[in-house]
Amino acid sequence: MKRVSIGCCMIGLGMLSWTGLSAPAAAQHEDDYFVSVTGKGIYRLNPKTNEFESFAPWIGTPAYSYWNPINGNLMVPDITGAAIMKVTPEGDRSILAIADHLVFPTAFVMHEPSQRCFVADLNDNIIEVDPGGTQTVYSSNASGLYSNPAGLAVDFDGTMYIGNFTGGEILRIHPGSNTPHLLTDGEGLTAVIAGMDTDGSGNLFAVDAGTNAVVRVRTDTGEIDVFSADPRFDTLRDIAIIERGGHFKREHLVIASPFSHSIFAIDELGRVEVLLKAEDLDGFMQGVAVPSDTPKCLGTVVPMGEGTALSNGKVPRLNGIFSPCIGSGFSLEISNIREGSKGQVLLRESATNGMSVQVYADLPKGFHAWAGPQEKRRTVVRVPVPDEAALIGETFYFQVVVEDPDAPGQFAFSNSVEVTVGD
Repeated sequence: MKRVSIGCCMIGLGMLSWTGLSAPAAAQHEDDYFVSVTGKGIYRLNPKTNEFESFAPWIGTPAYSYWNPINGNLMVPDITGAAIMKVTPEGDRSILAIADHLVFPTAFVMHEPSQRCFVADLNDNIIEVDPGGTQTVYSSNASGLYSNPAGLAVDFDGTMYIGNFTGGEILRIHPGSNTPHLLTDGEGLTAVIAGMDTDGSGNLFAVDAGTNAVVRVRTDTGEIDVFSADPRFDTLRDIAIIERGGHFKREHLVIASPFSHSIFAIDELGRVEVLLKAEDLDGFMQGVAVPSDTPKCLGTVVPMGEGTALSNGKVPRLNGIFSPCIGSGFSLEISNIREGSKGQVLLRESATNGMSVQVYADLPKGFHAWAGPQEKRRTVVRVPVPDEAALIGETFYFQVVVEDPDAPGQFAFSNSVEVTVGD
């Protein structure tokens, strides 16, 4: 029997820390963040040194950008030129595709496994651009569901998510189809979805430029909640999930805020740190990309089962935040519990590919609930994952037991989550 150790640490208010486990081997620009600036081109930001300098200048309107881990290129749509630009690690730029079907790009994403780019445009079409630059209409607005799409995200399996700038609806296209279906009608939003990204735990993070908040949508249920809001946010645009690499060597969100001339980082509790404040910048920051020397993590956290109810009828709920990767980590979020609740995180033995793995977790003796965003009762346990290749593909099961604050000695169990570690 092989024995490994996964450590858990408690996350609480007032304990913001970006230090984590060692990152993969250094790659070119590993610590740099790349920012698209209207009328200026691409700027390079190094959070370690606070350097912010021009990297690939051009007169145009670069928007959302995406770092391609396969070849180290930045893929950037140019709004005014109706083109997709390619920027090499040396800062050289060239045109991958220019206007054919493409009219005024409004959102952009890349599907890493296939190396295909997808662009939303002002005609309410989703355009596919293959690695050779050939354009086709991937999904037209025949359904009538698109309304100025300004957010795009795509999972590794090819599931695509589209956010409407007008109306705030979030749509989903399943692999093998080009027909969108409604995931959520945007209730509770101000109908301005302006950038999205997904993780391996069933979360879709989106920026709502109307309320100046980062919202989270559960892709299994369509539920929406405010993940992070800050008075410094102003007309948010792009968002990226960083699961490893980058300055912090730890999973977090990065967002661009053009009207406050800022780039922000957000941790698993929704707490905000300013990475860049550039008030004298002559141009708006429309997009941000963070390099990594490996593709996005393929680890997953999948909820299973129902759990049992507390005396108030609520069932403790266990979900994941971010993707479980070796050399990085993920978080377990416990919700539907009252403030002051006490409990423990349980870790069960697992067996994968015929090999039994006993995991000893360095877990806290218990947790205490605290009031999170919008007074929702939640607590978060971060689970660092060792940088051990033998863990890739291994599956573990977590569950939470909570003591009922209204009935001491009585306990309720959450649903389980199945955690599969990615590389």
